[in-house]
Amino acid sequence: MRANSSRREPFVCADRTIAKIEPEWIETVGAHLLKKSMSDAHWEKKAAQVVAFERATLYGLTVYARRRVSYGKQDPKYARDLFIRGALVEGEFDTRLPFFAHNRKLVADIEQLEHKRAVRTCSWTTNSSSASTCDALRRHLDCRGVRALIS
Repeated sequence: MRANSSRREPFVCADRTIAKIEPEWIETVGAHLLKKSMSDAHWEKKAAQVVAFERATLYGLTVYARRRVSYGKQDPKYARDLFIRGALVEGEFDTRLPFFAHNRKLVADIEQLEHKRAVRTCSWTTNSSSASTCDALRRHLDCRGVRALIS
């Protein structure tokens, strides 16, 4: 500020909102400055794919959080494991493919036999069935991949 001037310079206060910034602007203009992280990868039945939540920050300030994104390209091996466990082993897979109905019937028959005998002779666990299914589905991460394998 000049000593002889009665006019004051503008003053910016850090605790006040001067203008609203839309996160979309930052994504468009400053995408190269964003730091992104993923969390909570899981099989999602409705989307029929493995998804995770993405969070982006700009110099420590959250631009967006919990954005649902496909996880298959981030970590294909882990995504495949989640697909096998969630979709195939636990049965969270909406499909009319014959192999899936056949497998679900076999599991139900085994569980019914175990219940009748009141003794667990077979240990049908998520981990054991995931491991045996895993070898057959090395490259298939989602429902489309399985359909392509079967067709």
